[in-house]
Amino acid sequence: MSIRLNLLVDDDIPDMLTALAGSEVKRGQKVSELVRAVYESREKALTGGELARIQNELAGVAGKLKEHESRLLQLERARQ
Repeated sequence: MSIRLNLLVDDDIPDMLTALAGSEVKRGQKVSELVRAVYESREKALTGGELARIQNELAGVAGKLKEHESRLLQLERARQ
């Protein structure tokens, strides 16, 4: 089922939409596809909490790496 929408878009959008859709007649179908794709990607995007968790874990890994580098330098100095 389809419904008619009246939309105001920037003046360069109709030509781009026609190019993406393949013809003026298929522009509505292309808009439907684009909106669905954007909506689905938004649903799959990381939430702020997940992103913060990943950043904290990465900071922890970076800290461990620095700790190991420091220990390696100490061992190398002790060897000389």
